Amino acid sequence: MNNIQKMIDMSDTEKRTKKESFEGQSYIEGLRNEIRTIRSRARRKRVRGEEPTACWVEEEVLRGEETKALVIIFSTVGCYFAETSGCSMCGYTNESITAKPKIEEINRQFDYAMKKYSPQTKVLKIFTSGSFFDKREIPEEAQYEILGRAKEKFSKIIVETRSEFVNENMLLKAKDKGGNVEIAIGLESSNDNVLRYSVNKGSSFMQFKNACMVANKVGVSVKAYVIVKPPFLTEREGYYDAYCTVKDVCEIENISTISFNPVNVQSYTLVERMYSRGEYRPPWLWTVAKVLLDSKKVVGERIRLISSPTAGGTSRGAYNCDKCNSKVLESIRRFSLKQDMEILEKVFEEGCECLESWKDILDLEGFMQSCVPMST
Repeated sequence: MNNIQKMIDMSDTEKRTKKESFEGQSYIEGLRNEIRTIRSRARRKRVRGEEPTACWVEEEVLRGEETKALVIIFSTVGCYFAETSGCSMCGYTNESITAKPKIEEINRQFDYAMKKYSPQTKVLKIFTSGSFFDKREIPEEAQYEILGRAKEKFSKIIVETRSEFVNENMLLKAKDKGGNVEIAIGLESSNDNVLRYSVNKGSSFMQFKNACMVANKVGVSVKAYVIVKPPFLTEREGYYDAYCTVKDVCEIENISTISFNPVNVQSYTLVERMYSRGEYRPPWLWTVAKVLLDSKKVVGERIRLISSPTAGGTSRGAYNCDKCNSKVLESIRRFSLKQDMEILEKVFEEGCECLESWKDILDLEGFMQSCVPMST
């Protein structure tokens, strides 16, 4: 464990999390029960999914050239892990349906999303509320049918999955049907203590590395999602955890992209409960920008670093102050496309009144050993 990782040793963080009262239970058992209780209050509105949860077209880069990507979030029964507890910050299952979708329903969802397709759209990104390769969400026949149809239109297909669903046979079939397929995995952190005590991920860094090894064996690249400032970590710890994760992940041969996901406050989650009590503040945009800038110095040109903060500039997403929110968000967007460190260096040079406040918080939160936000 290096010096930076020692700074986020979970001995202190675990003590702070135990301020949450789980009387008579182990910490993990209590955490999962609490997450499950909060999640049970959500009411899924739809029984069946004739339309995707969402679909849109966004900016993307393919082989160094700017292009467009079609994004589809299929309506499914949601992440299997959410049935037992789920991640502390994830509310995506709130939009899931109650009945397992049929093959024809998945195809109709794809047809609906393809109305937004144009010849300039070269990349397809496929999401569910959990994992595309989970057969209970997307029937296996439908998985390969969708990939086959997509291959005719797109130069690259990115599918999201948890690491436990990655196996050699599945990836070989996916490549055969879909061609240039990349898998996107929510690693969140390379620190197993963060995964266990903060995120409640239900998987480990070793599982992620094993999934990457399997993918590399069959020639499939991997996009890794890394979280910024999970619950119970201070702003400084949140930065260092993301930065250390990049240092660990960049050693994996077939990582093509690292996408930083600043925590945002989603409904019916543990994070939302902490937020409503004044116990959690989403990360500063300065933190996101610094993680991107410092991480780029580590990974060089081999790995793309990107971030598109959900609810950025609002109190439920990563934010600074009203004077600089838009400017910093635009710098993050431009960096994600161009990979030019000067874009982020410039925004730090220009600064803002809140930049010094952010620096003070990095120092003082660590001194006070508190994850309770010092400012709104």
